[in-house]
Amino acid sequence: MKKSILLLFSILMLSSCNKFQEHVTTDFQDNRWISDKWQDYTVVIPADQKAATVNVFFSHIYEPGYDEIPVSVKIKSPDGKDETINTKILLKDKNGKNLSDCAGDVCDCITTIKTDFPLKKGTYIFSLKNNVKQPFLPNALVAGIKINA
Repeated sequence: MKKSILLLFSILMLSSCNKFQEHVTTDFQDNRWISDKWQDYTVVIPADQKAATVNVFFSHIYEPGYDEIPVSVKIKSPDGKDETINTKILLKDKNGKNLSDCAGDVCDCITTIKTDFPLKKGTYIFSLKNNVKQPFLPNALVAGIKINA
């Protein structure tokens, strides 16, 4: 009986040490990411996080026909404050080397937009849109926000 209680206590302690992680995405119909359309992701932060990293996740078809994507990310915190970050998702470096992680014809790219970001307990709304000048970005499979704390 003592061993069972000790084992249960150990499991509970180890699981309570897990850090918070959230990954929210949107799939694109016909592999087209419509331009200037905000995608909203609601994320509930279960406890204060002292140093989170906020990333943009993008999945695309191998050799999509572009090397970077201008994007905007809005963060609305539980206290109602808004922050907008404009950045680029880089698919290749300046030497033409692929920065995405590819498996066959599907590639994933993660772009860090904020580090050491304190998140208070509560509900956040992360919004994402691409800022390309065309009506849509072709060869796009999935985009979203990934948070690690």
